[in-house]
Amino acid sequence: MITSIEKHQEEIFHDLDFKILYSSFATEDVLNILERTFYGSHGLSYRHRNIRERAGKTVNPHFFTLYKGDNPIGTFCLSERILINKGYPEKGFYGRYLSILPEFGRKGMGTLLKEKAYEYIRKSEPRPFIVYSYIEEANKYSLKLSRKQGNKPAGIYEVLSFSRFNPKFFPGFSRLEKERIDELKKLFKEYYSAYQLVVLDYIGRDNNYFVIRNKGEIIAGVQAVPAHWQFKTLPGLSGLAAQNILPFIPKLSKVFNPKNYHFIAFDSVYVKQGFENIVPMLFESVLAAFNCHSGIYYGDPKSPITKSFKVSDRGFLSKIESKIQPMIMLSSHNTHSQWQTMDKGLFYVSAFDQV
Repeated sequence: MITSIEKHQEEIFHDLDFKILYSSFATEDVLNILERTFYGSHGLSYRHRNIRERAGKTVNPHFFTLYKGDNPIGTFCLSERILINKGYPEKGFYGRYLSILPEFGRKGMGTLLKEKAYEYIRKSEPRPFIVYSYIEEANKYSLKLSRKQGNKPAGIYEVLSFSRFNPKFFPGFSRLEKERIDELKKLFKEYYSAYQLVVLDYIGRDNNYFVIRNKGEIIAGVQAVPAHWQFKTLPGLSGLAAQNILPFIPKLSKVFNPKNYHFIAFDSVYVKQGFENIVPMLFESVLAAFNCHSGIYYGDPKSPITKSFKVSDRGFLSKIESKIQPMIMLSSHNTHSQWQTMDKGLFYVSAFDQV
């Protein structure tokens, strides 16, 4: 276990004019790099506008920052957590925030950074563990780099928009009481008992878990994650319209402004079996609670929640959204065998980890 070291920093690599520093928190150099970073390729490019808040809430972070001389030129984070794979706990690290400044791109810097990060984690954590990340299928460079590190495709998921011009509250909706978080986690674990890569860390974060009750029973719940992005480019004709038309139409710009996009990421979604059709009402109530007009849901295409939600009335944004199916890339470490529970079945997808 390597989570006990707090506010730790050390140099883990030095060669000629390059060095890599490890830190157990997001340093000012890390934040400065991430504030300049646009993610995505082949038509979709965006950056996080609230990165200082988001990076500070990363679960058990391990940041690796690449320097040329004294100048930071890239960073990468491995977020340590306990995953639940088909009901069984397993050590895992989620890879995110890979960023190399444009002037140093395509020169092997990303490969070097990830190699040294994986090497450091393998030495620090002797037990078997998995590393996984979410990568867009269109992002050929990131996929190539991920495969180079030994990661393999384990699954895909869908990114689905949701919007309401005038969101309203539905009966039975409320913020979940802190003392009932453990009760919700039990329901959540039971619901996702056949899923892989299940994360419990975000349930109840910032006191932002909301539920709908029926006669006192929790029948649906979601962790609301406020997010703020700026889009540089969007794919397809609908992307061109969203960039060049929507911002100038007051009613439509409420649900989507590419330069200043505020939305809610819907995380840790729980639904009592058979009540999947209540999800849009839950999401709309959350939008009303935050005085927000749009949100994003991430889910396995084969899951009952995703299937039901996809064909529901998801609002205006769903009419112009582009189909996005990122890949789940995964590798096992400190073991001679490949993962056994990752070859088939449903995957849980964390929204918190993507915003």
